[in-house]
Amino acid sequence: MQQRGLAGRDMAPTPEDIAIIRATWARCAPVAPMAARLFYGRLFRIAPETRALFAEDIKAQGAKLTATLGFVVDHLDRAETLAPAARDLAVRHVDYNVTAAQYAPVGEALIWALKELLGRAFGARERAAWLAAYTALSTMMIEAAYGPSGER
Repeated sequence: MQQRGLAGRDMAPTPEDIAIIRATWARCAPVAPMAARLFYGRLFRIAPETRALFAEDIKAQGAKLTATLGFVVDHLDRAETLAPAARDLAVRHVDYNVTAAQYAPVGEALIWALKELLGRAFGARERAAWLAAYTALSTMMIEAAYGPSGER
């Protein structure tokens, strides 16, 4: 039976996805500052307009990013905790001028950074698990912040 997804509808991540995500994150967490540098470097290359969204020290922002990722990974199987926190974060991001369209390059930069950090240990199955989780979470966040159409 498919579990109820993050947005309250049938979608991934599956329990197997969650196990894979936790295992890969466990390998990345010890090098969290490097993960953040890779992520932001890639994000600013593929979506240069996002650089203006980060006025504060990028090192501090990287610490926030990796702490948030850790929280998400830890709570992937607890939608009752993760969903409200993610929705609140999404609504706050609107105040920072984040657009719904910017969630796509964020996901791309995240997957790229994980691949860079993990190399061969980040294969097709790991990529699929992270994409499933990111897609579910970002869809829920976009809907919370911008409504079902993704526009405000």
